[in-house]
Amino acid sequence: IERSGIIYAPLISSLPLTTTGTWSSSDEDNFYAIQIANTSAFGVNAVSSMVAMSLKVGSTVSTKGYYAEGDGGQASYLIVAPQAADEYGDHTLANGNVAVLQYSGKVDVKKFGVKADGAFSDYAPLSAAATKLKNTGNVLSFVSGNMILNTDLGSIEVEGFIIEGPKTYAPVNDPSGSGNVTDYGAVFSITGITNSPFLIGRGGQIRGVNFWYPDQVTTSPPTVYPTTLLFDYSLTTVRGGNIQGVVIEDCTFYNPYTLMDVGPSGTGSSQGFTHFRNNKCYPLRTGIIIRSTATPIHILDNDWTPAHWVASSGTDVEAWVAENGVIMDIQNGDNLFYQGNTCFGFNRGLYYNGATATGVNMQMIVGNVFDGTRFPIECTGNVVIKGMQLVGNVLNAINFKDATDFTCAAVKITNPASKVKITMVGNRFGPTAGHHIIVSDSSGTVDGKILISGNEFENAGQGDATSTQYESLRVNAATMDFTVTSNHFFSTSGRLNNVAAKVFISRSLDFSHNISDAYYQILEYVAGDDLIFTNNIAKDTKHPTATYTISNGVTNKAHIKDNIFDKNVTFYTFTNLDTTPSVSRGDSFIANNSAATTITFLDNGQDRDVVRIKFQNGNTTIDFTGTNLKGNSGANWNASNNDHMTCWFDGTVWYCDVSNN
Repeated sequence: IERSGIIYAPLISSLPLTTTGTWSSSDEDNFYAIQIANTSAFGVNAVSSMVAMSLKVGSTVSTKGYYAEGDGGQASYLIVAPQAADEYGDHTLANGNVAVLQYSGKVDVKKFGVKADGAFSDYAPLSAAATKLKNTGNVLSFVSGNMILNTDLGSIEVEGFIIEGPKTYAPVNDPSGSGNVTDYGAVFSITGITNSPFLIGRGGQIRGVNFWYPDQVTTSPPTVYPTTLLFDYSLTTVRGGNIQGVVIEDCTFYNPYTLMDVGPSGTGSSQGFTHFRNNKCYPLRTGIIIRSTATPIHILDNDWTPAHWVASSGTDVEAWVAENGVIMDIQNGDNLFYQGNTCFGFNRGLYYNGATATGVNMQMIVGNVFDGTRFPIECTGNVVIKGMQLVGNVLNAINFKDATDFTCAAVKITNPASKVKITMVGNRFGPTAGHHIIVSDSSGTVDGKILISGNEFENAGQGDATSTQYESLRVNAATMDFTVTSNHFFSTSGRLNNVAAKVFISRSLDFSHNISDAYYQILEYVAGDDLIFTNNIAKDTKHPTATYTISNGVTNKAHIKDNIFDKNVTFYTFTNLDTTPSVSRGDSFIANNSAATTITFLDNGQDRDVVRIKFQNGNTTIDFTGTNLKGNSGANWNASNNDHMTCWFDGTVWYCDVSNN
């Protein structure tokens, strides 16, 4: 029978047949097609009809669908000589020739047999599509539907091409809506626990699709699924080496145990950029692990919260995330740019993991909001941190699940490795259930320089009604230098035991031009080599008598001047019987020697220092006959009880005014 230039031979088992009138698709399927020699273009309803044909090389075929007419899988094919065919995009015909899928730039996943109906397993056709598009730079379009991926069957390799969806986000609390997940664009529903669903190689990009785990439990602890996006730079080199970067953007990730792992496979000092932008991320254990030298790494404008899992379950899962969830586990990698992200409800935000980390350089953390997170920035143990910049962030360190957890800290740096260089500028350290910043080095050997400038600190110890003392800055680092300048420390909580800065020990501290408002004290300085304490303002100080406290631990030089305080000045008592007492602890002192003592010089003064001395008995004489103490017309002065003296220093000589009371 001849129709439209094709000779059809009926299947014997299907006789008798209607051979006149209009054929339906079922009629067509009851025939074999045999090509007439001078005919080269054909049209059929589905792929199954095409593969039953025997067509010559050079012919073309158009299908009206993949499985059936109108199912979205319509495509064009070119007939070539026998070659390998995946039987999803390319198909072997009855005569052994192969129908090769034709596309340019962008191709729909349904042209490979993907159903995306929420029931059929789409792993095999999607894998075939990924293999065909690998390193072509083309786009695999996934417009809508619910694609089931059983990872027990393997992983999809995304290298050198783009998977692109419609950028339609499902609601946080229920990505499946009323049971019709296709209402929310393109969804990968991930099942199986054997393999990562996607291996990301150089040049791999995924945009505008949704990922979710429909079988994830809603009780604590969650099911441990393999990482959703697992980077593998050991995959073959992309074409010409000119599309090295990886881009993940405009996607939604519901309930992955670990969302992305950058660089566990492959080696090399530079693997191309990683760009993770404008995604909605709801991981349960870890958002992103960085453990390769892939640079630069841009994490921009993402939303981070475990809200989907938490919203669908009880308090036990909230507590689990609060104790275990980490947004970024940074074990290695330079040139991290983390900007414009909103982060809520985790144990840690950016976690520089000293158990496995070696070193990180050039970390730019800019314009992010951290809330309901116990440790927004934490660096622990043996990490070399060079060039970390914290600029313009909002950091509220609070356990969103446990209001009685006062171990939180907005920035916590403990026992780093040999080098630390950190700048914190223009951040807002909001209410924190603990200390705002902790810097500690138990070894006392780490060379470090930390600048803290232009920040706002509010309510350390938020929510703690006890008398426990909390500090906005808590330092215990003998070989680090700290510059703390132009910050505003204020309390609106009414706590009586907050201190702006407490330094147990440091190599040097420059604490200048800061404002303390309603804190217990502006500074408690226990020990260190050098101290500059100038031009600070303290208002509504809660300590009954002393705005600041400086202990005997300043071992080298101190410069204290031009501060404006609202409380009585702390008077430090000279060491008993000391003939050259130190003035490094402050600017106001008491001389109360137990026996006759002649003072010949004031040690540890700095150029332009001004100090005041009050005498509480008649045992002290000031020697003005030498060269370094000038006053009282060059005559010795024997002070009596309640006499006082004011001296200023030019770097060599003290010039003193005495007052007999």
